[in-house]
Amino acid sequence: MEARSPSSAPAATTTSMTPGAAAAPGPAATTAGELSAPGFVSLGMVVLDEIRFPDGRVLRDVAGGSGFYSTLGARLAVPREDAETVCCLVVAGDDFPASVVEQIEDWGVTVLVQKVEGRLSTRGLLVYEDDVFGRKTFRYTNPPLRPSVDELPGYLRRASVVHTLAAPEDVKGQAAALFGNGYGQRLPGHPLFAWEPSPLHCDEAWKDHLDAGQHVDVLSPNDKEVVKMMTPRAEEGPWDRGLVERAAALISDEGYCQRDLEQQRRWTTVVRCGEYGCLTVPRASAPVWLPPYHDIGSDKVVDPTGAGNAFLGAFAVAYKNTDDAVLASAYGAVAASFVIEQMGPPKREVVDDKELWNGEEFGKRLEAYQTRTRTSDTSIVSCHFRSNSAWAERKELFQ
Repeated sequence: MEARSPSSAPAATTTSMTPGAAAAPGPAATTAGELSAPGFVSLGMVVLDEIRFPDGRVLRDVAGGSGFYSTLGARLAVPREDAETVCCLVVAGDDFPASVVEQIEDWGVTVLVQKVEGRLSTRGLLVYEDDVFGRKTFRYTNPPLRPSVDELPGYLRRASVVHTLAAPEDVKGQAAALFGNGYGQRLPGHPLFAWEPSPLHCDEAWKDHLDAGQHVDVLSPNDKEVVKMMTPRAEEGPWDRGLVERAAALISDEGYCQRDLEQQRRWTTVVRCGEYGCLTVPRASAPVWLPPYHDIGSDKVVDPTGAGNAFLGAFAVAYKNTDDAVLASAYGAVAASFVIEQMGPPKREVVDDKELWNGEEFGKRLEAYQTRTRTSDTSIVSCHFRSNSAWAERKELFQ
């Protein structure tokens, strides 16, 4: 859990990088001697949580945060031979445990540690208030150390996918620092910029998010956040599919498109709805609902912490590779399904040269999900999206 990623830089840092233990040697160097750009990097934080349970148990130094879980999602979505193209950026204080770095390296990713001298690492207190990991509270116990674009090595600025969790003003600053003022033109070769809005800056802020959306490729709030952008009071009622659609249309700039029914949307919107699945609003096709991998009430669901971040990490990598937002959402749903099956990340192992997560291959679970989803109700229930028949023509879900 984290609140925002401002553009201000931390104190002076030292940097070290290691390829994952299960990966091939780290990213190759270019002819100029600089490391080649990774496939994914997150500007979210890696947070060290102290977790307290109702029965009195306490866990310490448990890794979390949007940087940690979005990197995990990206890693889940790529084959083992490409693991080192996923980079986990860790802004660490003097007390950051080596065991957490090793835990991330075990995924096979490349880990870049920027150590901030004389500071304590980002730490939080997560308190579960019931035995099913539903109600919980969180607060930081140390001042957060946030990744800064100004501190990024040049090769990370050229990553194929950049993920961020940020307030609207901060994401505009990050986009300008990373890509220059011409980024809104989506020039060839620019990274895919995936934005997870800061939950502390959503209340009645749909205009701010609409304005900042022009600087990103993917805008992905969760269902509570997108409804709060429209009206905070609506969050108090029962979950409402039509209300989520209305809010999603608002932040997808559907009014801009309605002026020209053949005009593409300016960014892709994906609303992550937890146990209700996700609403995907592609740039150039009709919106669709996809179900979650695990059904509501499934005993496989243990702890949803980090599942939304993992969804977006997997979505962003798959979207960059396929240019298919609906297929990318399937990747996101499957990545999230592995994360919610336990507290913390899923167990990774290699058996008979097959990479398994919680005993299953990611690709096999993805195939099963796609097969099941083809018969699901993916329809839109409201009238807030364009009704142009050519635009909304029904197509095969997964090409």
